Amino acid sequence: HGKSLGSGKNKDWSRVKFGAGRYRLFFRYSEKEKVIILGWMNDENTLRTYGKKTDAYTVFSKMLKRGHPPADWESLTQETEENH
Repeated sequence: HGKSLGSGKNKDWSRVKFGAGRYRLFFRYSEKEKVIILGWMNDENTLRTYGKKTDAYTVFSKMLKRGHPPADWESLTQETEENH
């Protein structure tokens, strides 16, 4: 799987890099439930650019602080099921 987003409350989120290292796909998974939930993928407006407000990690961190996607697994799976 991809690398974790560090320690703290975002440690359950992982990411994979692609597209010359400028794109990120953030996801969570449960080995127990055998489920992968895609949280967010950046686009050309949020390329990986260190120190910028539009950097993929900065944007995704702000999304997590606002509660979307949800931090806890139960709320995340519930929201995913409601939207699909």
